[in-house]
Amino acid sequence: MTRVCLLLSIAFIIIFITPEYAKAHIDISPQKGEPNKWGVYSINVPTEVESPTTKVEVVIPAGYEVEAIGSKEKWSFSTERDTAGFVRKIKWSGGNIPPLTFEEFKFIAKTPAKTGSFLWTAYQDYEDGERSNWNFQTLVKEGGDSKESASAKEALSKAKVATIASFVAIGVTVSLIIVMVIAILQTSRREYE
Repeated sequence: MTRVCLLLSIAFIIIFITPEYAKAHIDISPQKGEPNKWGVYSINVPTEVESPTTKVEVVIPAGYEVEAIGSKEKWSFSTERDTAGFVRKIKWSGGNIPPLTFEEFKFIAKTPAKTGSFLWTAYQDYEDGERSNWNFQTLVKEGGDSKESASAKEALSKAKVATIASFVAIGVTVSLIIVMVIAILQTSRREYE
């Protein structure tokens, strides 16, 4: 009985859950930024199922301000705005992303004034009528990514040390040259005397 339950559980996972995870996911780049900064965002949309992607819809989190949407050959886009007039949804349609390929959709936006994690939702429609929902996050943080800031500070510190070491080496070299010139001049004087 236990073996039958285990086999049925495995079969359920393979049949119903695995196909959803086998599909690729939509993601965004960059995923991190500082408050109130303009940048170009890229939505990467792969098709890893047998049916081509025919429509992509991205829900923009409140606080982000979309300024312009990149033009793509064979794709048209439409937008939905909130009551304040900000773009909250971008829909691309009319194109086709064949299986095992991807497209990149771009737009210019400003990050929110407040810091925090922001949830994005994307919908991917396929030619066969199926639809996938994807969630991904962006992080808005003062000073950007702390790991990047720390590594940048470390690199700057090492560069300062290297610069000081270079100046010390140059000073030592110049001093040795002066000492050698003096030694040569003194040896030359002694020979003439």
